[in-house]
Amino acid sequence: MKTVGVVAEFNPFHNGHEYFLREAKRLANADYLICAMSPDFVQRGEMAVISEKRRAKAALLAGADVVVAIPLHFSTAAAEIFAEGGINTLLSTRAVDSLCFGVENVDYEGEGVGILRRAAELLCNETDSFKECLKEKLKDGATYPAAVSMAVAKELGEKYADAFSTPNSALGCFYFKALIKASSKVLNEVSAVKRSTEPQMKSATQIREDIGNSKEYVPEYASDLSNALTLKDFDEMLEAKLIEDFFGREDFVKELIKYQDMGEELARRIYREKNGRMDFSTLLPILKTRNVTYAHVSRALLHVLLGIKESEVEAFRRSFYEKGGYPYLRVLGFKKSAASVMKKMNEESRSEIIMNLSECENSSFFKTDMYGKLLYDRVYARKYSEKPEYEFAGPVIL
Repeated sequence: MKTVGVVAEFNPFHNGHEYFLREAKRLANADYLICAMSPDFVQRGEMAVISEKRRAKAALLAGADVVVAIPLHFSTAAAEIFAEGGINTLLSTRAVDSLCFGVENVDYEGEGVGILRRAAELLCNETDSFKECLKEKLKDGATYPAAVSMAVAKELGEKYADAFSTPNSALGCFYFKALIKASSKVLNEVSAVKRSTEPQMKSATQIREDIGNSKEYVPEYASDLSNALTLKDFDEMLEAKLIEDFFGREDFVKELIKYQDMGEELARRIYREKNGRMDFSTLLPILKTRNVTYAHVSRALLHVLLGIKESEVEAFRRSFYEKGGYPYLRVLGFKKSAASVMKKMNEESRSEIIMNLSECENSSFFKTDMYGKLLYDRVYARKYSEKPEYEFAGPVIL
């Protein structure tokens, strides 16, 4: 039995994702596919436009055999921590033999994904010259991804800049870094699928931007793109959180910088807006700068809303290396035909296998997942005046 793992958001699920899952199984010559998928909040610091249950079901119908949730601490993180969280979620299952990911280019001047691995090896063992170049580029005002790309290119050669030329290639490099850090045997079983450019393919970003007119770009079983949520739907909750927890406090900035991705300068700029509206819609355009991206600001604000602090993220990250797996794995869905995979997970994983959100109430990390799910469902119910399709029910089973 051979099982390939993938990391995904499927936000929303589209034709390209269907193609990717099919190719991932083929390239890995795998019998089964496990997907580590973002739950209701995603890496850009936003909520998923379609609920985790609907996306998990689409993934199963497209070829995945088991779908597990990436914990919220990682699904909403910057690229490197997101990649590590996705990889370590897969490794926590103890059922994955190989990895596949999607990229725009799989050749890289004839070297294939090996070029991403070489860049990742540098990131795991940074030289003094690399550190100095990175420091200089950041000081000059480059964003972190751009600074890393330039430092890698200077150290290894210009062609290695390709390792960070697109978001997907950067994620691929960080996947390799996570595998190296975990000393995983999966490191030698990595493949990549080149993004298809067929006319019926559109990126998830393009679909989100025109979600009402994108049915032709999604499979029929995932074509219901109605009842989507946006950041604006969470405006009142963020403002209430900031007012309740921080307004009038002398240590406003000191407390705010405890949240993941919330640096001191960003916290001070939020403080200066305390007499105006303090919601996503108002703050994002004000706080975004040339060097501080929209996604960075959005992630920081979302972490405040969800209560995700930097110290908790670091403790959660350490838990994998201390115990050989995360404290828990939340199963979003599986096929009955994947009983052997589920059996292996239950017998060999060092993580508690969770089928229901109410099953792990004593875990402080898990309470964040519970809170995020409850928050998403309540906003959904209020906006569309209907019961959420997924509260504390079990996984999708096909």
